[in-house]
Amino acid sequence: MSRVSFPDGAIAVNLPVLETALYDVSNQVCMAQFDGCGNIAKFSQIGKGDIIEPGFHYCAMQVDSKPVERQLGVGSPVERQHGVGQKKTVTMIGRMQRVHFELDCLSISLAQFLDEKTNAVFTRYDFQNHSDEDIEISLCFGVQGLVPLALDSIPYLVEVERLQGKRYYTLQISVEAKGCRAFRYILSPGGEGAVPGFEKAFGAGEIDALEYIGWLEGLWPYAHEPCANDKIRALYISCINTAASAYKSIPEAGFEAFFAGISYQAPARTYFRDGFFTALCLLEIKPEWVKNQILTLARGVNADGSCPSAVIASPESMPFWDGHYDSPAFLIILAYEYTVQTNDHSLLGLELSGQTILQVFDDCLGWLDSQTDETGLVVKPGGCRLDWADNVYREGYVTYIEALYARAVYAMAAFKRSSGSVAEADALEKKHERIKGAINDLLWDDDRGFYINYASEAYREDNLSLDTILCVLFDIADDEMAKRHLENCRKLLEADFGVRCVAPLYKYQHHLVEKSAFPTRYHNGSDWPYLDGLYALALMKHGFDASHALTRWFDYSLEQGWYTPVEYYSPAYGKGSLLQAWSSTAAYALQKGWHLWKKK
Repeated sequence: MSRVSFPDGAIAVNLPVLETALYDVSNQVCMAQFDGCGNIAKFSQIGKGDIIEPGFHYCAMQVDSKPVERQLGVGSPVERQHGVGQKKTVTMIGRMQRVHFELDCLSISLAQFLDEKTNAVFTRYDFQNHSDEDIEISLCFGVQGLVPLALDSIPYLVEVERLQGKRYYTLQISVEAKGCRAFRYILSPGGEGAVPGFEKAFGAGEIDALEYIGWLEGLWPYAHEPCANDKIRALYISCINTAASAYKSIPEAGFEAFFAGISYQAPARTYFRDGFFTALCLLEIKPEWVKNQILTLARGVNADGSCPSAVIASPESMPFWDGHYDSPAFLIILAYEYTVQTNDHSLLGLELSGQTILQVFDDCLGWLDSQTDETGLVVKPGGCRLDWADNVYREGYVTYIEALYARAVYAMAAFKRSSGSVAEADALEKKHERIKGAINDLLWDDDRGFYINYASEAYREDNLSLDTILCVLFDIADDEMAKRHLENCRKLLEADFGVRCVAPLYKYQHHLVEKSAFPTRYHNGSDWPYLDGLYALALMKHGFDASHALTRWFDYSLEQGWYTPVEYYSPAYGKGSLLQAWSSTAAYALQKGWHLWKKK
């Protein structure tokens, strides 16, 4: 297993030179994956798909006519597998991956990165010759896709071959005795070879990438705290980077919002729930992005106040998986969190298609109200899987949805009061108390000591689902109930690999479909880091040690070679998407709960 360290908030790994270290990066217009060996494993443009064929960008190197693996004393697959030969250090932070290793007489450093808004991957090699003789280096590149290489110095280029949509480049670089030499290129739709303005473009991209790293490093507010260790800082920076990297701008579609992750590009879209949890850690850092997220989502609200799962960037598209029961509440609650953070109540008066934003929220709450029964709780119909656990047919009173509904009513009461509608605010506050009471009467199991998952006339799924942590965070549970609930989360959900999203596993097999049909997979027992962050915050608020919830998913990911926050995982079934935006909630937990947790 590679050794991991956390220099200046980065993630650094020591591993054999030929071993890959996959690192996903994204800016406002494109996504890429670097492999720690100089190759670009993936490169795609937001909303338009792959720019290069995945897996078909490679760089092979020879030093004085010998392949690098010969220089390292590594020849056979067995030797590679067991890590024979030199080690390298791969350092990852922000939108940049750096690699460094040593040969007998040559130091080789590589940096690959994105800037903020350019559809391009930048690569820089630095060679330092420690010998008394010149060293000749050959670099051989292959690219399949829509883009050529733009180079900083055409005399390096020996040969270009084009064949069936592929381009092959051979470059020769001479490094003088005791000297240094750099080589740079840009992979982007554009010119090939020596492109005018290359120096300016590369310099601006590199400055932008480094300034972004400096910005991330400067966000960590606890550098002088005695328990603010390097790993916690790296976790925080990794989460902020993941959330910030999810922000996408598609001006021609009027789309300014957060993507869910690298596996959620087509169609270009933003989710109500993913967007909510992604935005939390950016409320105090990038409030203007959060405001844009709210406005983009509001455009996707249907005339009756119902909402789809996501809003697609293309305005002529049909609603994306319409009628989700959690989406209307997430929109209202995100706006509430935004106004609390910024005191910007002008948001509510902005107009959209002839309605104010507050009127849009009225419609959303009206739709939720229309789904309730005499108890005052939302009734989710049988055969419906329209919430975040969309591989599970949860029906009747779903605790997670009821908690969101209660919080949406609470938020609307605050909006009405701030706008001067005192009578409406009073009525909504009373309604909020009734909903809280109904949740506690019908969904709290006093014998078990936790909120059950869901209940209908036909089914009662009385396992513990981690999404019920919203009842603790939204103060639906009183202090004693909250502590009992959290104690049982620690007892039933915490595992050596992380935190299970449910335990025991679902008992109604016919309620499970697709990935969740398998025990410990997906919604049926995997670890979801976005829930871990919420759970960690709830633990902090109520005086429990949050270490396992906050960091175990991070440690486990690094052990597996996953260097950006993962969507979900389980030991038996592997992982979901990487650079997953809503898996940034640990940063929000640190922002809101550090002053409590640091006392532990």
